[in-house]
Amino acid sequence: KIKNKCFHQDLVAMLGITKDLFEEAITDLKNGNIDGSLEYFKQVKLQAKRTRDHPACGDQMFELLITLTQLLILSDVLLGSSLQSDKGTVILPACRLNTDKRKEISDHVQEHFDKAAEQLEKK
Repeated sequence: KIKNKCFHQDLVAMLGITKDLFEEAITDLKNGNIDGSLEYFKQVKLQAKRTRDHPACGDQMFELLITLTQLLILSDVLLGSSLQSDKGTVILPACRLNTDKRKEISDHVQEHFDKAAEQLEKK
């Protein structure tokens, strides 16, 4: 839906790549391929940052910035909540993470909110 509202061609292409990577991550997660899913979430995070930081992003719309921030937060939470076990990689619920790990995830989330707020203030 948002992709159709973007007028800048670079942003349309970048958002399309981000969306495709996100869909691959979710597919792998649904299929039980946690390692593959986390690799895609790393790529989602990088692509979402590139898109968010594109000069035309601030000129486009509020919805795009919010969506990219949500993707960044989801990626960081899942990446930060994963660990290796005897049975392979697992993703733990936040209540099972130690205080340091929760703080690390929280710091990443705060960075994304701060960056989004900074970009919105520029408008």
